[in-house]
Amino acid sequence: MKQEVLRFKANNFYRFFALVTALVLAAVGQFYWIQAANPKTLNIGSCYYLAAVFLWVWTLGLWFKDKSAEFMVFSQEKLLFSLIMAIALFMRVYQLDALPPGLFVDQGYEGYGALRVLHEGWRPFYLEGFDNYALVIYMLAAWFWFFGATALTLKLFFVVISLFGLVFIYWTFRQLSGPRIALMTLFVLAVMRWHINFSRNAFPSIQVPFYMFGTLAFLLWGSRRNKRWPFIVAAFFFSGGFYTYQAYKVFPLLLASYAVYEFVFYRKTFLTNRKNILWFMGLSALFLLPMVYDMAANNHWGDRETTVSILPELKDTHNFKPFFKVLGDTVMMFNRQGDNDPRHNLPGHRMLDDVSGVFLVLGLFSSILKVFRREWFYALAGFFIMSLPCILSNDGAHANRMLGITPFIALIIAASFSALWGRAVTWGGRLGEKIFIFFFGILLVVITVQNFYIYFYQQGSNLDCWRSYCVIGPALGEAVKEQGSGYDSFVDDGFNYQSDYGLKFYDYSNLSQLHPFSIPDSLVPLSTPANHGLFFGLASWSGGIVKTLQTLYPQGKLMWETDPSGSPFLCFFDIPPAVWARSKGLKAQFDRKPTVVLNDFPEGLPTGPSRAVFSGSLFVSEQGRYRLVNRGTGTVHWQVRGRPVQGWVEMKKGFIPIKITWNEPVGIPLLNLEVIGDNGIHVPLDSDHVTPLEVM
Repeated sequence: MKQEVLRFKANNFYRFFALVTALVLAAVGQFYWIQAANPKTLNIGSCYYLAAVFLWVWTLGLWFKDKSAEFMVFSQEKLLFSLIMAIALFMRVYQLDALPPGLFVDQGYEGYGALRVLHEGWRPFYLEGFDNYALVIYMLAAWFWFFGATALTLKLFFVVISLFGLVFIYWTFRQLSGPRIALMTLFVLAVMRWHINFSRNAFPSIQVPFYMFGTLAFLLWGSRRNKRWPFIVAAFFFSGGFYTYQAYKVFPLLLASYAVYEFVFYRKTFLTNRKNILWFMGLSALFLLPMVYDMAANNHWGDRETTVSILPELKDTHNFKPFFKVLGDTVMMFNRQGDNDPRHNLPGHRMLDDVSGVFLVLGLFSSILKVFRREWFYALAGFFIMSLPCILSNDGAHANRMLGITPFIALIIAASFSALWGRAVTWGGRLGEKIFIFFFGILLVVITVQNFYIYFYQQGSNLDCWRSYCVIGPALGEAVKEQGSGYDSFVDDGFNYQSDYGLKFYDYSNLSQLHPFSIPDSLVPLSTPANHGLFFGLASWSGGIVKTLQTLYPQGKLMWETDPSGSPFLCFFDIPPAVWARSKGLKAQFDRKPTVVLNDFPEGLPTGPSRAVFSGSLFVSEQGRYRLVNRGTGTVHWQVRGRPVQGWVEMKKGFIPIKITWNEPVGIPLLNLEVIGDNGIHVPLDSDHVTPLEVM
């Protein structure tokens, strides 16, 4: 008996030593893998990881499972759940008004579309511009109706969806694996930068986990209790997911794999719920009819999927090299080199933190050996099937399309933690558990800090990430919105403001007062009422234009917007209404008296007899031949560009310097002048067509 005890202790010591060695080797492997700039480190790191996986599997005995993982006092579970959700909320709303810094055009379209639904009676159906689905536009419209329409409330809408998605993910995995693994999964996902990024940036892909796990949670709940209503609710979630984002369309394949598994291994329960399953399938088909109708009517069966699919390339090249390239990119995106799109990720940075990356590799390989255990089949099937949107595309490291995989990543990582926990209890009892919890707490802090630092500091200050969010449109929108309805705003035409839906969303209530900037028309926009101000949004490199505006309006205010490095990228020029009001009309000199400005020209003339000289600039909208016509009293002579004119004169488009001499011998003056072109254009000489400014 004593020899058996000694043998048991020795065996435990060897296994403990092997386990520590496995973790050290995995850490070394991760150290090499993250050095993506050096290709040689991939093979070196893989060798270390291979040795680590071998020792890990041998030590834990093919997914050793501690029965205590399924039990937890409900009050403790509720407290931990609340704390984790509070952390998840903090990670998703902290600095949300500033990070991400702007609003990408697709998300601007969502906000703009929701406002159109609310205020214009627009009723989109299924799929709209920028591949945005109508369902989220209607949901966002309802959200705006309750909470108002701002960039912050738009982002908060998707944050709320992400948080509800976390609840469904927790509920699903709790039914599969018990509260302990479910809580650890929830924590890993709550602080995962990958999930945090798409929870905050208003991308529609965050809806994918929400609808996926809404479906799974209710199906599992209903099947265990043989209740019909959860299957009906699940049908709403399942079909609703098709109206969210293209990557969701692979989820039916995952659900089918789960159905086959349940039929093979839990046939009695499956057959007991066969009528409920038929209800689920029938209602889902019914709810999908609008989608099928729209796709048939507009003949866009999988247009987006065809565009990004790798299959046409494989067909054209007649080899699988492109596929293996994409597969390699997908495999390496977790721990080595991730998505290069700066809206999705810190360009090229691995998607996972280093602790999560290590335990994903260890857990993934060891769980394969127990693939037919229910929770691990669900995890592995989810991991591999939800990676198909990348593996079958022409972009293997696309975090947006792969967002549906993140809950399964978190589950595999949590299962690795749970296996360690169970082994610690087996080896050391209560003391072993306390020691594990201490080191486990350190690991959770490291995971949280690394994700927080990379997202809020490195990604938040990265110029490529900053620029990728169409920052000019939102910056313009905020500035224009601050001016209010008392301003006409002119936006640099190079910004393509007509298609910048972020700008349109910000300034929806003032769109009629938003105009493209053009030269020379917008320098002195005479159609702007005298009681309005002028506001210009120009590119930072428009130095000559800025100098011209400062010359014309020396009392205007120049402001600059700078990027995170302090370099200007946008300038604003503000001309208050009082300044603009003095910029309409013509200069006037009556009987050689001091020159005054008649801002409401031709009103405000003195009674005759008098002689006056008016000067300023006339705006001509189209090149052609013109002549001056006096439909009032007195005699009129005029000069164009300093030369006297009689009859017709050729004028180009733009501001033309003019001088008008008017003699009114007697009576009440009536000055009614028009410039008439041979093309039929009539330009009245009034304050809406002339300015006292010298516009060159």
